[in-house]
Amino acid sequence: MYNLLTRSREEFVYLLKKPLVSGAGQVFFLQGPAVFYPAVSYTVESCFDHGGFNVPLSQGLVQLYTGNGKGKTTAAMGLAFRGAGAGLSAVIVQFMKGQHYSELDSVHNSRLPIKIEQYGSPEFCRPEADDIDMHRDLAAKGLARAQEIVNSNGCDILVLDEICTALLFTLITLDDIISLIKNKPASMELVLTGRGAPEDLYPFCDLITEMKEIKHYYTQGIQARVGIEY
Repeated sequence: MYNLLTRSREEFVYLLKKPLVSGAGQVFFLQGPAVFYPAVSYTVESCFDHGGFNVPLSQGLVQLYTGNGKGKTTAAMGLAFRGAGAGLSAVIVQFMKGQHYSELDSVHNSRLPIKIEQYGSPEFCRPEADDIDMHRDLAAKGLARAQEIVNSNGCDILVLDEICTALLFTLITLDDIISLIKNKPASMELVLTGRGAPEDLYPFCDLITEMKEIKHYYTQGIQARVGIEY
């Protein structure tokens, strides 16, 4: 731990390119030679080395990210990474995803308390295809894993990525999702993502965000890009 140089009661001068952790729970990564902030009792300490702030959730809520626009998984990932900075553990259970995504590398290369588990095939799921039972089996395994985490209170933030898409493709049932919500520990934050979330699910959620596509560059022929879409 290092002390900071104090210029006055109103501001601190930061000269180190290290994560700066404030008593208020803020982390700054500095790029310039000096940055000024209002006077707070700051110390220079890496939250990665000391397990974050270890702030338990007093109340866990249910968040739903749905809609036809880009950003549902991205928002859920961002929440998990933010929570990790405060010492909250996260498990991300991915339905219908068996391909390699860059977030797998991000989690692997970090020292954050985040795990990603995939329960999907590398092949795209088509309800009319002959392999639909294989996709249902994988979704059932993901659902069982989610139930295990809920029953054991296995993390602070549980993200069920694309679970609503799995419902849309009839791989799981609405009752499956509602059961997870009803049985989750009171202190666990539950995040559901995926297109086509039915309105019957809305009463069980505390926050619902609909990502609406207004403009997307894929209409210009721009393909998915590594590090951005996957």
